[in-house]
Amino acid sequence: MKSETGVKDKIAQHWIGILLEKAKEKMATRCTNPKTKDARLKGKISPEERAKIKDSIRMGIQEELLDWLVRRPEDHYRQIQSGVYDLISLAN
Repeated sequence: MKSETGVKDKIAQHWIGILLEKAKEKMATRCTNPKTKDARLKGKISPEERAKIKDSIRMGIQEELLDWLVRRPEDHYRQIQSGVYDLISLAN
């Protein structure tokens, strides 16, 4: 992720990568895995209804992951910041 100045935000990149991976796993679990997918997706439903259900699941996952991110213990953020500052000092 780059800002308008072209500077990369290492902290944001770290958390975005984690969130994308978690979202991908949750979508697979809830939408495609036959053993774990949402019961509303089983059986015969129209493509339009299937899309609405998947959108609902996607929105739920987004809310869940935002809540997860916000509730991370403060020490997790400090560890990342110190790691980023170490990387910056190595680059100089």
